[in-house]
Amino acid sequence: MSKEFPHCQFVGIDLAPVPIEAENVPSNCRFELDDINNGLAHFHNSFDIIHTRLIAGGIRDFRKSKEDIEKCLKPGGIVLWIEGDYDMLSPDRIHYQPPASDSHPDGSWFGRLTFEARRAAVAFGRSDLDTMMEVLSAGLWDDPLLDSETCQAADLFVPVGPWVTDNDKAEAQRLMYVGALFRQDFMSGHRAFHAGLMKVGLSAETLNSWSDRADE
Repeated sequence: MSKEFPHCQFVGIDLAPVPIEAENVPSNCRFELDDINNGLAHFHNSFDIIHTRLIAGGIRDFRKSKEDIEKCLKPGGIVLWIEGDYDMLSPDRIHYQPPASDSHPDGSWFGRLTFEARRAAVAFGRSDLDTMMEVLSAGLWDDPLLDSETCQAADLFVPVGPWVTDNDKAEAQRLMYVGALFRQDFMSGHRAFHAGLMKVGLSAETLNSWSDRADE
């Protein structure tokens, strides 16, 4: 983005260093290591556009951090919120696909892992995911810091496998490609949940069994 808009200044904030060589970072882009749970007062009234993406998993007080982020906008600025609800849906995008269990083996085993990871994060007090889902589902029209006239919301369904299709051939091909990429990403990452889930009492044997079934 910073290469596409060289006349703009970009600031990225994250808890961990960005895995990119310094010589590959454009001069109009910089990164800051920070925990936004500690506040962003030093950035208030600083940005024309703020893009937050999938941060709720690490936010301890979503309402407080949301207000803090919005205060970082200049008057007339735009904030883009992108979050996931971690729920699995059937291909018709209507019916909820519940997490699998031994008594319900036809459910989603990947969904079981994400369900348990979400529950563990909330139980540890390190995540306010439930509030995020409540706030964003209700919409932002009543937010006193935002303009209700221009506020918009939308749901984006992300395919998690190459089996999603569409009547339009070009769209079907795009969905299959995106789904294959997401499947590869999820399959390489769901075992990373194991360490945290073992802290809430789940055994390595159980978690490996779930992951093996998710891979299938």
